[in-house]
Amino acid sequence: LCWMLRVLGIGSKLKTLWDLKLKFEALPIPFAAVLGDYALYYSGKLLPAALPPQICAQSKKYGHHLLLEVGDYGGGEATRFWERLTTFKEGCGDDDVAVYRCSDSEVQAVQYFRFAAAPAFRTWCVGNGLEGISVDYALPKNGTIAPLIQANKGSTSANGGDTGVALRMRYSHFGCNVWHEDLAFSPGVDVNAAKMNLKHTVESLGGKLPAEHGHGIEYAGTQEAKARWMIMDPLNVFNPGVGHLSVDRCYGNDIQK
Repeated sequence: LCWMLRVLGIGSKLKTLWDLKLKFEALPIPFAAVLGDYALYYSGKLLPAALPPQICAQSKKYGHHLLLEVGDYGGGEATRFWERLTTFKEGCGDDDVAVYRCSDSEVQAVQYFRFAAAPAFRTWCVGNGLEGISVDYALPKNGTIAPLIQANKGSTSANGGDTGVALRMRYSHFGCNVWHEDLAFSPGVDVNAAKMNLKHTVESLGGKLPAEHGHGIEYAGTQEAKARWMIMDPLNVFNPGVGHLSVDRCYGNDIQK
């Protein structure tokens, strides 16, 4: 995907190809939904790494990564920022922090990787025969620990960590307390149950799931949210069933709740 972005750019050509992929996946023929991702997965193995070697090495050593694009307005702002960042890194030590300054030719590759990461995660799941999901949730501003993933409610691993998870990728905008997460689950896991367990865990930490992309009809809304939706749409014509509300006109019996 990164190489497609580098060759085609983010524009109409790539959009046309992606639309064709989506139309093909919707065809009522066996394996149509995954053939495109299989093709991307195995063709990707024939191509060189999309990221510079130094960044690839850092990705294997460190668990968290911050991508910064720094502007310079002619007053040496970028140089001063780099000096401060280097000083910070030296104070932490190589085992805890590493910094890398991209060359002009590497900037584009890193930016495209950011756009390709989420769809590439789905391709990786298909290629490895795993089921994946995407969620977004908000944590309190002082929340620094990733919510525990439990395949079954109350289950824990030997080290007290996640259960039933093959791979998880968390990302957010710098300074934002809303997280986007892609999860790949081990074979045999009830993915929907694991997702609802995650929702419960996030809420127990004082957060909310979902945070940005709306409840839809999958997640139950809070009583406060349901009351607000019913006031905004008393006839229940704009989004029937949202947040597990009734799909009936005027909400049926829910109007009494």
